[in-house]
Amino acid sequence: MATDLKHLFLTFIACAAVVSSMAEPAYAVREPQKKSATKKRRGAVAKETSADVKKRQEATQKEIRLTEQQIKENERSIKSGLSELGKLEGDISASKGKIAATSKRISALTQQISTLEGNITTNESELQRLRDEYLKAVKKMRVARKNMSGLAFVFASENFNQALRRMRYLRQFSRWKDRQSAAIDSKTSELKSQKESLAKTRGEHGAALRKQQSEQQSLQKQYSRQDAIVAELKANGNALKSHLSRKQAEANELRSRISALIAEEERRAAEERARQEAARKAEEERLAREEAARLEAEAAKEAAAREAELLAENSRENSKREAETRKEQKKLEEAKKKEAKKERKRKKKEKKPNEKQEQSKSVPQNYAEARKRVPGSAASKGASANATVNSAGNFASMKGSLPKPASGSFKVTSRFGRQSLPDLPDVVYDNPGIDAEVSPGASALAVYGGKVSGVYMIPGYNTVVIVNHGNYYTVYGNISSPAVKVGDQVRAGQGLGALAPDDDDHSRSSIHFEVWKNREKLNPLEWIR
Repeated sequence: MATDLKHLFLTFIACAAVVSSMAEPAYAVREPQKKSATKKRRGAVAKETSADVKKRQEATQKEIRLTEQQIKENERSIKSGLSELGKLEGDISASKGKIAATSKRISALTQQISTLEGNITTNESELQRLRDEYLKAVKKMRVARKNMSGLAFVFASENFNQALRRMRYLRQFSRWKDRQSAAIDSKTSELKSQKESLAKTRGEHGAALRKQQSEQQSLQKQYSRQDAIVAELKANGNALKSHLSRKQAEANELRSRISALIAEEERRAAEERARQEAARKAEEERLAREEAARLEAEAAKEAAAREAELLAENSRENSKREAETRKEQKKLEEAKKKEAKKERKRKKKEKKPNEKQEQSKSVPQNYAEARKRVPGSAASKGASANATVNSAGNFASMKGSLPKPASGSFKVTSRFGRQSLPDLPDVVYDNPGIDAEVSPGASALAVYGGKVSGVYMIPGYNTVVIVNHGNYYTVYGNISSPAVKVGDQVRAGQGLGALAPDDDDHSRSSIHFEVWKNREKLNPLEWIR
């Protein structure tokens, strides 16, 4: 609908321009000429045929179509220029980095060459000194021996001690010559190695210089191309401002939609937390009531047990008193028996009683068994509040190591934040994320596991998918056919949908990508590797 309104508006402007161009400026002539021109126009109108009207309408329609085509061409040129300018900024930044690295390498190689040259000069001087000392010692020995052999030199001694000293001298001189020769050979080998290393380093230094020169030339070409694009954009200043204004309005709508979504999810999360807190408190109160009832029941049981124990104690005391009474009775009976026996002895002739009294002694014992208290193991009941499962894990720890949000190539065309064009400081676009050119037919990929919170159709961004990672959100724009829906759980690297091709060039496609922490926008380039 927005496109139809735009075409209608452009058609109205073109018609107005044509009509205004056909009208004559009446204020530029005198009054008599005005009346004459009016009469002529009336006559021309009177004589105008339907064919003339049709031709004029066709000419107007043709002019409208040309105007619309020119607007589309300007729009396409501006869009392409901005995209190429964004890529050039990335290329220029990369080229500057390469030049800085090459310059650092050249400085290191220059220092290495200087060090090697100094070492070579020192070693050459040392080698020359060793050779001079060796030749000097050999010549001196030859003069001392007077061209005699070593054996003759020993036998020419005046006495035995001198011969021993000469033999010892010859041995020491021989060892010294061997050491000196070895030192000369070692120094010669070291010098040769240093010269080879110097030659190799000079070759690397030259290659680095040529590479730096090539990179500087490439940087100059990039600057030249950047200047040319900026000049083209300057030529279409009004159209450029109109394009960026529309693009900024689309970005603001996307930002508002994302902020509203995050605010709604935060509200739901707060409600869920409040519900869980209320459920937790209710559960705690229930457990407290159950615990109080359990304690009350245990107290009643303990009271009953104490009462039974008191009854048992009273029964034991009664039994004890009864036993003592029976014991006293038994003692009395035994005393009576003794008295009866004495009486029988005294009477002697009296008939002894044959009856034997058998007393069955039953000592009833009524032991009340106190009920032992068995400690009951009350089942502990934890709070059953539903904890929110964070499928994304620790998103914050992934800063700088997240994968690219699209398959295939990925070249940034518009960076995060407020961007002003070179030499056009007044033309500013505040990008809430980044835009990147990707391979044709590429798909948007989730950079981390999470839950799909929103799938929207937003002008300028086609379909937008928003994934929740706990306190963080990632936004994927310019999707033509989404492969997920709200509520889906996605894993890292999962496809979210195919990216839409460019309207003007189907061989190119792009993606819009954002990273949010709650309602705070973050720079996505600081998160992806």
